[in-house]
Amino acid sequence: MLDDTFVLDAQASTEYEEVSSGSSVKVHASVEDGPEATHEWSDGESDATGLLVSIMTDSVEFAEAVR
Repeated sequence: MLDDTFVLDAQASTEYEEVSSGSSVKVHASVEDGPEATHEWSDGESDATGLLVSIMTDSVEFAEAVR
Protein backbone atom coordinates (compact mmCIF):
# COMPACT_ATOMS: atom_id res chain seq x y z
CA MET A 1 0.00 0.00 0.00
CA LEU A 2 1.20 3.48 -0.82
CA ASP A 3 0.18 6.55 1.14
CA ASP A 4 2.22 9.45 -0.11
CA THR A 5 1.79 13.18 -0.53
CA PHE A 6 4.22 15.29 -2.52
CA VAL A 7 4.49 18.58 -4.37
CA LEU A 8 5.52 18.72 -8.04
CA ASP A 9 6.79 21.81 -9.79
CA ALA A 10 5.48 22.68 -13.27
CA GLN A 11 6.71 20.18 -15.91
CA ALA A 12 7.95 17.79 -13.18
CA SER A 13 7.00 14.12 -12.81
CA THR A 14 7.34 11.20 -10.44
CA GLU A 15 7.04 7.44 -10.92
CA TYR A 16 6.48 4.42 -8.69
CA GLU A 17 7.36 0.84 -9.56
CA GLU A 18 5.13 -2.08 -8.51
CA VAL A 19 2.72 -0.11 -6.37
CA SER A 20 -0.44 -2.20 -6.29
CA SER A 21 0.44 -5.77 -7.42
CA GLY A 22 -3.03 -6.56 -8.71
CA SER A 23 -4.84 -4.59 -6.03
CA SER A 24 -6.99 -1.54 -6.60
CA VAL A 25 -5.58 1.83 -5.63
CA LYS A 26 -7.25 5.20 -5.30
CA VAL A 27 -5.24 8.12 -6.70
CA HIS A 28 -6.15 11.66 -5.69
CA ALA A 29 -4.51 14.64 -7.41
CA SER A 30 -5.10 18.27 -6.56
CA VAL A 31 -3.69 21.62 -7.56
CA GLU A 32 -3.46 24.50 -5.10
CA ASP A 33 -6.24 26.93 -6.06
CA GLY A 34 -7.08 24.67 -9.00
CA PRO A 35 -8.67 21.38 -10.05
CA GLU A 36 -8.71 18.08 -8.20
CA ALA A 37 -9.83 14.58 -9.08
CA THR A 38 -9.81 11.02 -7.73
CA HIS A 39 -9.50 7.84 -9.78
CA GLU A 40 -9.63 4.16 -8.76
CA TRP A 41 -7.31 1.89 -10.76
CA SER A 42 -5.92 -1.66 -10.77
CA ASP A 43 -2.82 -2.80 -12.66
CA GLY A 44 -3.90 -6.44 -12.79
CA GLU A 45 -1.65 -9.41 -12.16
CA SER A 46 0.64 -8.93 -15.17
CA ASP A 47 1.83 -5.40 -14.30
CA ALA A 48 1.60 -4.60 -18.02
CA THR A 49 -0.15 -1.27 -17.51
CA GLY A 50 0.52 1.95 -15.68
CA LEU A 51 -1.56 4.96 -14.76
CA LEU A 52 -0.72 8.37 -16.20
CA VAL A 53 -1.99 11.44 -14.36
CA SER A 54 -1.99 14.66 -16.36
CA ILE A 55 -2.47 17.87 -14.41
CA MET A 56 -3.37 20.98 -16.34
CA THR A 57 -4.39 24.47 -15.25
CA ASP A 58 -8.11 23.65 -15.38
CA SER A 59 -8.30 19.84 -15.19
CA VAL A 60 -6.83 16.58 -13.91
CA GLU A 61 -6.97 13.59 -16.29
CA PHE A 62 -6.20 9.91 -15.74
CA ALA A 63 -5.23 7.45 -18.50
CA GLU A 64 -4.11 3.83 -18.48
CA ALA A 65 -0.88 3.20 -20.39
CA VAL A 66 0.56 -0.10 -21.63
CA ARG A 67 4.20 -0.59 -20.73
